[in-house]
Amino acid sequence: MLISPDAATCRAWYLIYTPLYYIVVVIIIHFLFEVSGYRGLSKKPLFLVLLYGSGICIITGVIYFAPVVKNFYKSPGGWWIVYDLSSPWTWFVFNYPTLLLVPAIAALASWHKNAATHKTRKQAGMIMAAAFATAVLSLAMNALTLLLPVEVTMRVGDAYNQAVAIFFIGIMRLAIWKYKLMTVVPASPASELFSSISNAVFLADGHGDV
Repeated sequence: MLISPDAATCRAWYLIYTPLYYIVVVIIIHFLFEVSGYRGLSKKPLFLVLLYGSGICIITGVIYFAPVVKNFYKSPGGWWIVYDLSSPWTWFVFNYPTLLLVPAIAALASWHKNAATHKTRKQAGMIMAAAFATAVLSLAMNALTLLLPVEVTMRVGDAYNQAVAIFFIGIMRLAIWKYKLMTVVPASPASELFSSISNAVFLADGHGDV
C-alpha cells in the first residue's frame, strides 16, 4: 500500500488486506478455544457460525455497506489510510478483535486453572498473559487515536496494530516451541487399531480369553 502508484491501486490492496486480517483474527480465536480444551464447543455449528459469521459480516460491512475508510492520503513516505473516526461503526471495527479476545481469555484462564501439570499451567499462563497484553495494547491505541493528532495516528496506527498482532502470534509460537504445546503422544497399537474399526470385533478361544 505504501508503494501503490495511485489511490485506486491503494484501495484494491485494502480490499485484499481487510478480509485477510479478519480471517486471521477469527482463526486465532478458534485456535485459542481449541488449545484451551474447549474442542467440543469449538466444533459446534452455532459457535462456528457466530465466530466466522461475525467475521464475514465485519468484512462485508467494512467493504460494501459502512466503509470505515474515508480516503487515502499520499505522503512523502507513501499512501496512508484516512479513517472516518466520527462513525461509531469505525470504533466497533477497531475493537472487534479485542471483543473476541474476552471470551478467549476466559477460556485460557479456565485452562490455566484446571491444568493437570505444572508445565501445562505455565504454557497456559504465557498465552493468557499475551492475550491480555494484546487486548490492553489495542485499547490503548484506540484511546490514543482520540488524543493524538490525526497525522500521527494515520502514520503509526496500522503499523502499531501489525506490531501488536506479531507480538501476540510470536508469544503463541514461543509457547508452542518452549513447552511442546502441540506434541502428540502416540497411542498404543491396540488403541489405534480399535479406534479405526467402526464395529469392533473380538476373538476368543475356547477358554473365553480374548
